[in-house]
Parts: sequence; structure tokens; C-alpha cells
Amino acid sequence: MKKIFFVPVLALMAAAVSAQTSDAAVNEDDLELPEVTTVITGGSMKAGKDSVPDYTKIIPDHQTNKVELPELGASEGKIIPAENTAEAAGGKGIYAEGQLGGGYPFYFLGDFSIYRASGPSPFSINFRHESTEGFADKKAADGYFVRETDITALKSFSGEKSSHSLSAFYRTSDDGLQSESSEYNSQVKHTFGGTFSGKWKFADSFSFFYGTDGNWYNRYSGFETSVTDRDSVLSKTSVLFLEPYIGFGYSRNSFGVTLKADYQTQLNLGERDAFRDFDGSNKESSHRGQFEAGVKWETSLVSLWANVSAVIGTDTGDENVIVPFALGTDWKINAFASERLLLLKAEGGCSSYQETVQNLETKYRYSVLGYIPQETTDWYGRVSASIPLRDVLTVTGGAEFRKTAFENGEWSADYSSMLSALSGLYGILPEERTQFNTSAGIEFSWNDFKFTGDYIVFWKDIPALYDKQNVLATALYQAKDARWSSMGKFRLGLGEGADKPPEFGANIAYKVSSSIRLALEVNDIVKLFKSETRSYAHSDYVQKSGNIAVLAKFQF
Repeated sequence: MKKIFFVPVLALMAAAVSAQTSDAAVNEDDLELPEVTTVITGGSMKAGKDSVPDYTKIIPDHQTNKVELPELGASEGKIIPAENTAEAAGGKGIYAEGQLGGGYPFYFLGDFSIYRASGPSPFSINFRHESTEGFADKKAADGYFVRETDITALKSFSGEKSSHSLSAFYRTSDDGLQSESSEYNSQVKHTFGGTFSGKWKFADSFSFFYGTDGNWYNRYSGFETSVTDRDSVLSKTSVLFLEPYIGFGYSRNSFGVTLKADYQTQLNLGERDAFRDFDGSNKESSHRGQFEAGVKWETSLVSLWANVSAVIGTDTGDENVIVPFALGTDWKINAFASERLLLLKAEGGCSSYQETVQNLETKYRYSVLGYIPQETTDWYGRVSASIPLRDVLTVTGGAEFRKTAFENGEWSADYSSMLSALSGLYGILPEERTQFNTSAGIEFSWNDFKFTGDYIVFWKDIPALYDKQNVLATALYQAKDARWSSMGKFRLGLGEGADKPPEFGANIAYKVSSSIRLALEVNDIVKLFKSETRSYAHSDYVQKSGNIAVLAKFQF
């Protein structure tokens, strides 16, 4: 069955890569790579030269209402060395990179990419598989394993007045249930989907954009026993998600206006009793519409923006219409002690979004949804700053406040108690929240050495996947000739239920040729040598912890 399923996946990816118009010349101004100054892999943080604290793991991107048009014609974050330009490659501009390796306990990683980031036909294809069989002294046969596979393809093409992009992906995971369930031995999840986006420019200042996101999510459990009378939502789920959108934009000089409408639906394709409403009745679908207007004014140093929406649908709670809104500003100010700019950001208002079954069950392992999620609405405000004290030193800080509005709480896993001892699974439910989070960080860069550190605190309600206090640090050194490099990383969780001791990790890499690098990597060193596991989100489950691996990394 799995072989049959891969045929349409690979066919769609091939179409996404080969799709292009014969008479459309690419406008390279529409093709941009993300601005990346430093990326440290294997750690918990990614920080650029002028970046503010990375809150993306704490507060999802969809919780901000800032108006941004889709990035059309852009490739995903492939980092191309300065010497790997289209001119240096004779105009070819096609690269292959990846890493392959394994280690102890039984660990395997294969990650391969082929891409062209600029030029006449940008695209990327990526395959990644990572698996861990056994955690510390726990055996894979007892359900201590994690297996993940991702296949993605992206294609961008543009003409003089238009640009379009396509993507397709297939993701699968298999999580062992660690003998916590007497009915099931594993959770298997498949997601197959894609995106399409387009933009037409006309009359210089006007644009018309459109697109759709969609995926099919299927989750099922491997059976430990032959019991036939099972709760269907615990054993399997099948959901179709679609979100088409359309909009208009006007931009002239420093001023811009955006009008956008989108429709979102989640359809139950599984058993009729898989999802229920809060009144106990069956729930087969969810429908949501949003109409948004936004304005923005910006110069090279200042930007001001505002937006307002109207949200209607079947799952808005007690409100027939929800009106999210937001105001924000970004400032770049000359710093006295550095040539780099001081960055200040602030925004606030009311945010509202609807989570998907796929997102929630993927985010929270060992948990299931018995409902199609309702709207999550918050009053919120956030500020952040990046302050260069010297050319080699930057201090960052941020704060965010969120409080549930209209009783539309945040959906998250309740890891305090299982749904039942037989299932060994946790439930995902809405809960009203009041969060106040702060972050302080430091970044030091001198010659070939770089250090970053962050201290993140949740003063009120604590998200399910975090400790009350989180200390993160990464140090990186790379020789001037890039022949060898080394990195160390550190994470410490503090507060009630935090798993101790802290996590230490390190790697060292040596460049054996212009395109091949060998690396030795050790993760969670203390747990590795003590042969102990680390708890997952303060639950009865454990996560993969200490391991040691040898990796071969290449780029052509």
C-alpha cells in the first residue's frame, strides 16, 4: 500500500519541478533568498546578525496579524556559500547538498537536497529521513522508537507581470508508544499536501494575488491486542484541509493597502463518530471565512501598519462575528556604539485563528483530538529590541502578553492525565490562558568565534512543551580556512517538573575536500553516559536523548 501511495506523490513533485512557461522570462528581482548571516544547526537557536529573539518556537507565526503578502518566486532557506554563485558555476546554478550518517543508540540520518535558488528556473527537491531505534537502555521492541520521513518539492516561475509558485510535500512519522498502552503499540501519521500561489501586477501600483493551501492528514495506530470495540478517534483519523484565498494590493511610494479574503475548511473523511461537538453530537466539518483590510507606511528606517478583519464560521464560539485587529511599528535607529542599527518592534491588538487537526496532532506527540478545533482568540501585545553595544556585541530582549478573548481558548495537549489507561494517549483540549513571557539574549561575534545565549521565562501560564525558565546557549568556532569547525550547545530547563541535568552537546567537523566534510556529533552528553532517558513534556513518555553519531556532509 505504501508503494502505491508514493506514485502520485512523486508524480506531483515531478510536475511541480518541471512546470514552467516557454515564453515567460524570469524576473530575478522577484527571486530572493532569506537574509542569513549565521545559522547554527543542531541547536535550539538560530540567530542572525541583527535578529531579535526567536519566538517562533514559543508563539506560532499565525498568532500575529501583521499584513504581509505571500513571498512569490522565493526559494526556501537554502544557504548558498558566497563562492557558489551562478556566475561561478558557469551559469548553471544547480546545487546538491546533504548529510548521511548514523550512530549509537541505533540512529540514522539521511538528508539530501537538489536546488537552484536563482536564475531562469528556481526549484528545490528535498528528501529527509531520521530514525532512532531505542532510547538509552530502552529497547525499540518495547516501543521506544521515533521515525520521520519528509519529501518536499518547490518550483517558482515568473513573467514580466506575474509570478507563481508551487509546492508539494509528503510527511510521515511513526512514534512508538513505549508500552504505555495495552491496546496500541505505535502512532503512524501521514500528511500529503501542497500549496499554490500567484501574483499579477498591473497599472504599476496595483496587484492581484491568489492561491490555496491544502493537505490530507491520516493518523492510525498499530494494534497491540485484538480488541475490536475501540474508540475510533483513538485508533484512526482522516481529515482534509483546504484554504483558498484571493486579494488585491495597492502600493505607491511608501504607502500600501491590502484587501484579502480567504476560506478555510476541515472535512472529516474517516468514521462518522471520529469527531464530536461540545454538545456531544457528531462533527463532520468546519468552515471559516475571513475578510481582511490592512494599510502600511514605511521608509528605510520606520514602518507603521494596521489591519482589521471580520471572521465568521461554524466554530467561532459564542460570537457570530469576531473582529481581530492589530497595530504595529518597526524602527531602525542609529546606535552610538556600533555602525549597525538598533532595531525596535512593537505590536498589539486582538488575534484570532483556527488550528488544524494535522498541526495539533503533529505538534503534540502521543496525543489525539476528539474535536475539530474551534477558534483561538487572544488580546495580545509584544515588544522586542536588538541593541548593538559594539560591532561584536548585541543584546536582545522581548516581552509578550496574551490573554484569551471571548472564551476562545488555546488548543494544546493536557499531559497531566491520560484519556485512559488502555489507550496510553493524552487529549488535546482548549484552555483559556493568560501568558506573560520575556526573553533576554546576547550575541558575541569576534573573528572566527560566535556565541549566542537566551534566557526565556514564562511568568504566568506555561505552554505544554516548555519549562517555566529556559536557558539556551551555543558557541561556534570555524577556522579561517574553513578546514575545521566545532560547536557546543547547552540547554537548561528550570521550574517544577523540569528534567535535570542540563543538556550538553558538541560536534567537530573536518573538511576533507572542497565538497565533503566529516563530522562527529554528541548530543545530551550526560544522559548518554548515564544511559538515562529524558521526559517528554512532563508526561509519562520519554524522548530520544543522548546519542553519538558520525556524519558525512557534502555540497556540489
